[in-house]
Amino acid sequence: MTTQMNRSKMDAYIGFFLKWMPESFFICLILTIIVALMSLTMTDTPFWSFSPKTVSVISAWTGGFWSLLAFTMQMVVLLATGNAVAASPPAIKAMGALARLPRTRAQFLILGAAVSAILGYIHWGLGMMGAIVLGRQLMVQAKLKGVKLHMPSMVATVFMAFLPSSAGISGAAPLFAATPNYLRNLVDASYKALTPETVPLDMSVATPGFIMLLAVCMTIVVVFNIIMHPKKEDQIIEIDDETVKATTSGASNIQIDRNTPAEKANACRWVMYLFGSVGLAYSFVALYNVGLAGLNLNVFNFLFISLGLLLNAQQGPEYYAKLIQEGIMGTWGFTLQFPFYAGIFGIMNATGLGIVISHFFTSIATAQTWPAIAFVYSAL
Repeated sequence: MTTQMNRSKMDAYIGFFLKWMPESFFICLILTIIVALMSLTMTDTPFWSFSPKTVSVISAWTGGFWSLLAFTMQMVVLLATGNAVAASPPAIKAMGALARLPRTRAQFLILGAAVSAILGYIHWGLGMMGAIVLGRQLMVQAKLKGVKLHMPSMVATVFMAFLPSSAGISGAAPLFAATPNYLRNLVDASYKALTPETVPLDMSVATPGFIMLLAVCMTIVVVFNIIMHPKKEDQIIEIDDETVKATTSGASNIQIDRNTPAEKANACRWVMYLFGSVGLAYSFVALYNVGLAGLNLNVFNFLFISLGLLLNAQQGPEYYAKLIQEGIMGTWGFTLQFPFYAGIFGIMNATGLGIVISHFFTSIATAQTWPAIAFVYSAL
């Protein structure tokens, strides 16, 4: 009876969001309207002007609309290359070997959270796909070993462990801050001299204190999920036998045809090893020379493209390209919504709304309260 009541409450909770929560693109459009109305009421900017010399809300919006094209492409490449690395045969094999290590329920949950968090910190695209692959392997191994592992709890654990991805070294904000002069190009000319040329990763997300904070957060996540796991066996939902059979029967073994000249070219190994090894060697040498201070989105993406080429070299260019295609399927939000976000930024920048907002927060803040105010403001 209690289980039925809990399930009905959860169904009602999910139903509420399905009924009232719109798609992210609609929210993007509404945010554009809100920012436009704020610029009209908080600045002297007109809504529309036929004079090309007069800044209006519409000209600011359209002027900034395409300013994030390079960033959009960088994010698409980031997710696609992360998918290609995580779904490569060596990575899947490594995940399977890791999944065979745990012996108890707590060990399964801890390992899933730890690996997902580490991969997400290094590369959020790799962490996302790696968490999916590892989570499935862990649930399969738990069932084979007779460990009662609740599938929703395992999924929740690896999902919550993905927290460090947004605060890791592949995050857009820290990597852009590490790009020379990027921050200065965001501010008014009067503030350029006060803005640092660059904030390298070893001064932001790669500091020992910040990493320790993430470790503490992940410890809380793991403890919470261990406590949350159902204690009664009749409440535990294990992975289905069909998935176990598909995972353990060698369904992941890949057969590559190399019969016709075209098939041989599409499955060519040496070209993959050539470009992958040269690209990876260059990336490592460059990082060795400049360290984390020289890591930016372009360097990061080039490194993972090269790594993906090497990890999928035995299968060839066609197989690697298919993994990239699969990764791109999940990037439609970047392609559609980022231009609208750029338009919002254009309104805030060209109309002076951003300066008005920043002046408001600096006027109510002190040197001691500013970090907390910036934290809340950024979250909102």
